[in-house]
Amino acid sequence: VTGVQTCALPISPMFKKTYGTNFSTYVETVRVDKAKDFLMNTNLPVSEISELVGYLAQNTFGRAFKRVTGLSPSEYRK
Repeated sequence: VTGVQTCALPISPMFKKTYGTNFSTYVETVRVDKAKDFLMNTNLPVSEISELVGYLAQNTFGRAFKRVTGLSPSEYRK
């Protein structure tokens, strides 16, 4: 791509040093936290919530949610 510049310094080590977690874990946690809010405060289906928080595939969302919370989205909603 013409005209695009990239930085030679990787952001991940700086992010981890500053925030104590890597960037991908941080993003996953933010998405799951927002999903938890939707699950507790709306009647939206899990499939729609997964899209709203940035997951293209519901099964990927379910795995991420369980990794962060220890529960599936439907178990969390109960």
